[in-house]
Amino acid sequence: MKQSCLCKYLGVTCNHPDTFLHIPLSIRQQIYLYAGLITDSYICYPHYKPVEGDSECTIQHENYLATYNLRNVCAQICDEVEAMLVNRNVCVYKDDTLEEGLEFLRELTPYACSMLRNLAIHLHVRPRRYPGYGPEPESLTWRRIEMWQAAASNILSHATPRQLTLHLICDTEDSKQTAAVLQPLYNFPGLLFELQLRLLERKPNDQKLITLARETALYAQAPDPRASGSFRFFDLPAEIRQNVFEYTNLVTPHRKVHWDPMYGFRAAYIFCECDGSVCLEEDLHNGRRMGSCGGWSRVTGDFCMKHYASYSSRCSHSKSPLPLLLTSRAMYQEAIDFFYSSNRIVIQPHIDAKSTVFAGVETNLLIDQQPTTLMENLRATADSDTADIEEYFSSQNYLMHDSTKIFMEKVGTKAVKLMRNLEIVFPQIGPVSDLSDTATAYREWCTAIAYLASLAGQEEDVRKLTLAVHIWTKPCSPFLDLPLESTAHILGAQGPRLLQPLRALPQLERLFVHLEWPGHWSPQKLLHDIETSKRPRKESLGCGIGLHYIPRAIKGLTEKEVDWEKMVMGAEYDSYSMGKANELPSQWIRAGWDSSC
Repeated sequence: MKQSCLCKYLGVTCNHPDTFLHIPLSIRQQIYLYAGLITDSYICYPHYKPVEGDSECTIQHENYLATYNLRNVCAQICDEVEAMLVNRNVCVYKDDTLEEGLEFLRELTPYACSMLRNLAIHLHVRPRRYPGYGPEPESLTWRRIEMWQAAASNILSHATPRQLTLHLICDTEDSKQTAAVLQPLYNFPGLLFELQLRLLERKPNDQKLITLARETALYAQAPDPRASGSFRFFDLPAEIRQNVFEYTNLVTPHRKVHWDPMYGFRAAYIFCECDGSVCLEEDLHNGRRMGSCGGWSRVTGDFCMKHYASYSSRCSHSKSPLPLLLTSRAMYQEAIDFFYSSNRIVIQPHIDAKSTVFAGVETNLLIDQQPTTLMENLRATADSDTADIEEYFSSQNYLMHDSTKIFMEKVGTKAVKLMRNLEIVFPQIGPVSDLSDTATAYREWCTAIAYLASLAGQEEDVRKLTLAVHIWTKPCSPFLDLPLESTAHILGAQGPRLLQPLRALPQLERLFVHLEWPGHWSPQKLLHDIETSKRPRKESLGCGIGLHYIPRAIKGLTEKEVDWEKMVMGAEYDSYSMGKANELPSQWIRAGWDSSC
């Protein structure tokens, strides 16, 4: 590294550095970058090859060559180059590069450890597989655990506080191996900037493991300095508090929340494939935020808390409004009020509207004649007593009951009074549907409406409510999407019978009745008879869906919707002037578009 100075040949005195290493470090780093040092990439250094899963790797051969040459100039430049590599890239070690990577981290210089910024370690990955198929995954050896402990102790001993982000996968469940793997993290509390931790693929009864992952991550991460002091939230004006709630998960991207008897509340979303520049419906595009989880990466690993016993602050499924509701009684009351008043609550039957029949079942079941609870006993005609079949049929218990009544019993009077937008989705109405006064489902439906009517003393609560009712008609065959055979029966008797109980709500001001069938909103069909639909033309140029907001019109069904609304609300009622013209197809309908006939 000794170089002759040009000033010597010119015969002038100078103070230039004698060697390259006498140049200031910041200048040397710029020279390394100019020479082609690898930056802003996933690397498995000291290997010179792309990281597995990095399909978008842009590292050129020249960059690998420049990095290799710089590293082999001398020991000091090698240390400086390594420090820049681990600072300006994401280091990923897994599979065949894991042990060599752990050995490299164990010997990493203190200076390079202090520069380390983003590290992913796949210590033990249990692949997804069906029970009984494929070989059993190898267990994590104690030799590899000891290598990890040595590497972790070295990098954490010299790491800069609140700088290092660690992605650690160790699918070892709740075992002695897991405790040994997590021990280095407990030795350096509050050091990491962020820890994404995964301990196993999620199972129904793994709350202990989920809690362990969360507590370990929060213990190892540096506390947020903004959380060091209290904040008097209720000192803010009510209008400001409402605006704050808008930025929490109390409001879903589509302002619609689904509820069914089996699973309770669920946020609804659909995908949008455009980049947001051509999608005319902002909520349609933003729904992608809920479908794509920030805890997932093709390279650093999957830390989604919906699928794994893990913890990741980036996971969109982790941002439940529950902690907000548990803060205090006053916070709960204000937050729950905002939740019900800001979202449309969509009450759905269990399973799917297109797969069930209201007040009747199409499966080969025997039904006890004297049910004593909401969970009627259904038993299969088959002789099998396997756990899978019992679990399947236990989930069918809700099919014999009205979802609306179950919903109102579960959420209570106060919640119903707070709702401003309610959507009720009935299962299919067909010839086998029993709408007599003695039928369990129909009797419960009448009870649910009577429950709403009991709020008549609070007339203003009912006036604020917008009620949408979806009646799904059964297609004439699996190969045709027009509701031909069953429609006449529905239009003649069952539809009016189903909506008759709504006449007990004289305070209701907005009722929208929708007759739905496969292909009604399908973008894959020629959309005809638009003029008779009485709905305005609404184009959406993005997302490859096209004119998907223009329904296929069947004049008789459209007129029946209007007739039934007038039957309930009165002859002067016009649902289109009350906002029905602006109604977009619900998420449960959109979800079936791709599979529509």
